[in-house]
This record gives sequence, structure tokens and C-alpha cells, in this order.
Amino acid sequence: MLLRIAALGSILVGTVSCGETALPAAPTQASITVSVSPNPVTAGRCNPLCVAPSGKLFPFEAAMSVSVQESARIGGNVDFINVTPVTSDGTELPVLRYGSDVLIQRSTTNHVNPSGIFTLYLAFFYATGGDNPVLAVNINLQFTDDKGNVLTGTASVNVADPKPPASDSGSSVIRQIRIEDLRLKI
Repeated sequence: MLLRIAALGSILVGTVSCGETALPAAPTQASITVSVSPNPVTAGRCNPLCVAPSGKLFPFEAAMSVSVQESARIGGNVDFINVTPVTSDGTELPVLRYGSDVLIQRSTTNHVNPSGIFTLYLAFFYATGGDNPVLAVNINLQFTDDKGNVLTGTASVNVADPKPPASDSGSSVIRQIRIEDLRLKI
């Protein structure tokens, strides 16, 4: 019996040493992908105006989920997520910063398990200086894997106008009033 085990061991060693099939090397760092959904995001028009916790009023709102997916079987922590809204004319609005403390508060953890997903739901109010709610939103984050490697991730998403203001909405109201005026004269 002992002789059979020794013979089997030498056959396995011989197979590996001949260069037949070697096992892939274990990954040395995490691999992350950042995504935003929905894509595109549909802007919300606040009517009445949206009120921020500070008391400031805003005409628009946007809501989205930012997901960080790990695919190398090495977990880690999302250290921070920065969200930078940019108006259609290129003006950067104030950066929304979500540190690890906020991520833990909102999602109960900032840790991504090996081959897991972390998702943060975001909703914010904003003003563009006009009646156009269209934005580009840039997401930047930092991730430290369980082996101590620091990675960065980025994603972008557009915020689209749900219903652009109709150019002839005023004329239809005028037509309706004129029809009512005609009925009164009859």
C-alpha cells in the first residue's frame, strides 16, 4: 500500500515537471469595476422646489446607484466615493464626498467580499442656473484591497431631462382661452 502511494506521488510530480498543465498563479491584488444604474439617469423636476437639509431650495434632483464589483477573489474596502456633477455648459457643481464613515452609515458596511458587490444609493438636489437639468456625473473612488493594494475606480453617467419644456405650451393655453371666449359669446 505504501509503495502505491509513493508511485502515485512520483507520477504527479513527473506530470507537473514536464510542463503539461500548471495551475494559474493566485491573484496579487483585487480587480474592481465601477458601474452606475440606471444609465442614463432621469432628472427629477422638483415642483414645488426640493428643500435640502440646509434649507436651500433646488429645482432638480437625481438618484442613482453606484456599484463596485470585485472579480479577482480578493476583498477590500471602499475608502471614499466622490461624485462630481457637471452642467451641459461644462460648469462643475460642488463635489459630493462620501467617506468610509458615510458609506458604512448608509450601507452598513464599506467592505466588498471576494468576488462580491458593494452598492451605494445616491440621491441629490441641484441647480444648473437655468431650466436645463442635464448633467454629466463623474464618479471617482478609492478601494484598498485586503492585501493592502490601493486601487482607484471611475465611472460616468448622464442625467437626462425627463420632459424638456415644450416650446409651444403657451400657445396651447392661449388657444384654449380663445375657444372658451367663443363659447361665451354664443
